[in-house]
Amino acid sequence: MARKYSERIESMDADSREEFDTRIREYHGAQGWQKTLAKFKPSPIQLRAILAGKDATKAKAKAKKKPKAKPEVAAPKAAKKKAKKAAKKKTAKKKRGRPKTTASAAPKPAKKKPGRPKGSGKKKAGRKNGVAKADLIIEGKIDATQFMQMILDHSERMLKMAQA
Repeated sequence: MARKYSERIESMDADSREEFDTRIREYHGAQGWQKTLAKFKPSPIQLRAILAGKDATKAKAKAKKKPKAKPEVAAPKAAKKKAKKAAKKKTAKKKRGRPKTTASAAPKPAKKKPGRPKGSGKKKAGRKNGVAKADLIIEGKIDATQFMQMILDHSERMLKMAQA
């Protein structure tokens, strides 16, 4: 497994380390930061320092600057917010809704459960899911004209059997 950047530069002198950093900068220019991180294994903070030409061992994360609060402006804004909230509460109390009629309200019908309708609940003898053992079940796709021809042939045979 490749060693990390910090482990590699421990045993290097200043000249060889500077040469190594220039190789990293060239590779970064050609390949981008993701491949550079994968190949040379510096931390992103160290890579930023190398690209800037600084010492990567002393690199630190960027400090976030805190915005300065303006005490003169902050106080009136808070007072305005409180005034708006108080005004909203007053208007909310004045509003009246429609009176609820509990006695005359019709009961709501129960929600139907999703799925197939159960029917009468009685099972016919020898049937499973509406299919008997003697039923012919054909799955697949056929042409409509072929299907109609099959139906007509079957009905002709049934008619002949009935006449005989």
